[in-house]
Amino acid sequence: LRKLPTQKGGDVNQDLWTAASQGNHANVQKALNEGADVNRVNQSGFGGTPLSIACWQSIKPMTLQAYTGYLTTISILLDNGANPESGVQ
Repeated sequence: LRKLPTQKGGDVNQDLWTAASQGNHANVQKALNEGADVNRVNQSGFGGTPLSIACWQSIKPMTLQAYTGYLTTISILLDNGANPESGVQ
C-alpha cells in the first residue's frame, strides 16, 4: 500500500477523508484499520463525511477505472458503518 499523506501530527481521520476524495480504496481501508472514524465530518473545505465526498466525486466525468475505484471506496465505507443519512452540513 502507498503511504497515506498525513497532516502534521498524523490525523488518521484526515487521511480517510483524503483517500475517499481520491477514490483510493486501499488507503481508505488502511485508514479504517488504523481507527479512523467513518462518519466524522471534515471541518475544512466544504465539510462532509468520507462517504459524501466519495459519492460527490463519483459523479464527475472520469475514466471507467477511476469510477470503479470510487464505487469500491463507497462500498468499503458502507461496509464499515458509514451513515448514508449524514453528509454535508
